[in-house]
Amino acid sequence: MNLIPPSGLVFDIGAHLGESAIRFLDAGARSVVCVEPVLANYLRIPERPEIIKIHAAAWHDNMVQLVHPALSDSAWSSLNPAHWEKTKPGVKWGAPETVAAITIDAISTRFTNPDIVKIDAEGSEPYILSGMSFKPKTVIFEFCNVHMDDALSCLERLRNLGFTFGWYELGQFSLEERERRPIEAIADELCDLNPRSGNITVQ
Repeated sequence: MNLIPPSGLVFDIGAHLGESAIRFLDAGARSVVCVEPVLANYLRIPERPEIIKIHAAAWHDNMVQLVHPALSDSAWSSLNPAHWEKTKPGVKWGAPETVAAITIDAISTRFTNPDIVKIDAEGSEPYILSGMSFKPKTVIFEFCNVHMDDALSCLERLRNLGFTFGWYELGQFSLEERERRPIEAIADELCDLNPRSGNITVQ
């Protein structure tokens, strides 16, 4: 079953160059709100009527932040580089950019509650989820075993918001529904198997 409901609205947090946004649209989404903090990336997100671009960093409050882009890969940027660089030893950061921060709640107030929230934010996922107080149909977020505590924190936050089931995948996330298991079972398996990285989807 396709994760995208007919005419669905998606929040793409950490949109990079809009690659995931195009995937969501191709799968049937009506529109995608792309939130990207690095200016050079933001400017390269496609200009399409179905894509709404926001140059900002999703965070747990609506304050100004510094985002650190990686020199070696435009897909890497972080508001918390000292934390994230443990997953990428030797990464070199460019000059930090001042950027407005915005919560998912604030984005929702502007555009209405989305059907899907996707988060790829290089170690900032727990902070970003702290700025979301409602329950969309689906949340997808990235994890890495170097910071498995972050993934477990996100799962606990989402469980408290009312999410009960989900699955995880190694590598890129799928837009087809997988076999769902209780969130607690996912957390236990992540701790036991310690997969290197991937994406967790909860509903």
